[in-house]
Amino acid sequence: MGKFRRIFLLCFSILILCGVSVQAITKEVVEKVKNSVVLLSLNKLENPPIGAPNALCSGTVINEQGHILTNFHCVYGQKTINMYYWDEDDWHEYQVKIIGEDPLADLVVLEVIGLKRKVPYLKFAKKEDIYTGAEVFAFGHPMGMAWSLSKGIISSTKRYARHPYIKSVQVDAAINKGNSGGPVFNEKGEIVGIATLMISKTNQNAGVGIAIRADIAEKSLTEMLATGKVERPALGIM
Repeated sequence: MGKFRRIFLLCFSILILCGVSVQAITKEVVEKVKNSVVLLSLNKLENPPIGAPNALCSGTVINEQGHILTNFHCVYGQKTINMYYWDEDDWHEYQVKIIGEDPLADLVVLEVIGLKRKVPYLKFAKKEDIYTGAEVFAFGHPMGMAWSLSKGIISSTKRYARHPYIKSVQVDAAINKGNSGGPVFNEKGEIVGIATLMISKTNQNAGVGIAIRADIAEKSLTEMLATGKVERPALGIM
């Protein structure tokens, strides 16, 4: 028994010395992400009556100016968009305006009206840190369950969301209605994708979620902030 224990300890020490570690997410990272994810309440009516059913989506604070990145399909055709930050002491309701659109990538940028405070924001992961098997987390408001966290791995980095130009990651972290526009992030709190789509025959999570890959989302964001839109070159042959 003692010999077996010595062998086990020796193998464990070798693993540690070789730099093999288990990825984990810290409480600090979770809190930062939570404070960087907003709740969007949307309605197709301009002045919806009290009690009218609203659609819910997520959004991600993306820079120092407090701009919000979310899905185009969340805001398309919506006349009323109200936004809420995670704040236990203040559930102030904010209005937003659309300042950039990229329908092909299913992304939009929102500017918060009357924002007077600094809000934590998330950075994009480097392309080399986005690989199949990487442990990831999804944050959002699935099925109306506000500020919910789920965990999984990247199942593929070479999926497409509606168009071959738009490269996406497939994840098995639970993504449902309400997660749209929220971040899929790594253990460092860096965005690896923006949740946009679930693939399911039952209209509920089946372990196949799609998120716009970080490098595509970052490039789209840069162009939307500069010009309000994204233009992609195409070669036409007649």
